[in-house]
Amino acid sequence: MDNSGALIVIQERRTADGLDSYIPVILRDGAIYDLHLERYFLDLPLNGSRSRHSLRAHGYDVLVWVRFLASARGKSVWQADANGVYPSHADSQGKSVDPSFFGWGRTGANFETGFWYLSDHGESTGEHGLYLHGSPYAIAPSQQTHVPMLMWFSETWQKQNPQQIACLGQQKSQELSQDHLFPSLLSLLGVKSTVIDSKNNMLEHCTATKASA
Repeated sequence: MDNSGALIVIQERRTADGLDSYIPVILRDGAIYDLHLERYFLDLPLNGSRSRHSLRAHGYDVLVWVRFLASARGKSVWQADANGVYPSHADSQGKSVDPSFFGWGRTGANFETGFWYLSDHGESTGEHGLYLHGSPYAIAPSQQTHVPMLMWFSETWQKQNPQQIACLGQQKSQELSQDHLFPSLLSLLGVKSTVIDSKNNMLEHCTATKASA
């Protein structure tokens, strides 16, 4: 099958409920690119892709590969072999392939990229004669119990999730702990689960505040 002249694009959303609505679709000239590849995408949530961000990233990675095969080799995804794989690195540098097949700027600013740093503990470095971090919590100095936490979100994330950013910004001066990490991170990634503790979910604090206002 000659795919060199086909228009291959990604559709980021589909008509479905919940997380399934974020399963991407690869289209060739307006139709599903390949039914087997479509089945592969539909199985992604069952195979570990549990957030809309990971589904989107996975879809674009496959799109790059599919476009490469079509542009450089005139093949479909299931026709790839060693002769098509090994030259891909050189081709991806624009030496023999139209760079438009990438279709996705692989820089942090173009992704919904987030960074969350939270230290697991503080450290005494001589205060009160202590050089450790294992003092019992009841008597531990603040150097061991007060830890840094910082977040960074790309411009794309901020533009597409302004309510998240505003909500987190309202809590900069509040006392938080490691207990907030797990439920808040799942919510940031769009994961719905009964294991999310609403009390420690930072994204639910703003909703509760607005509801009571």
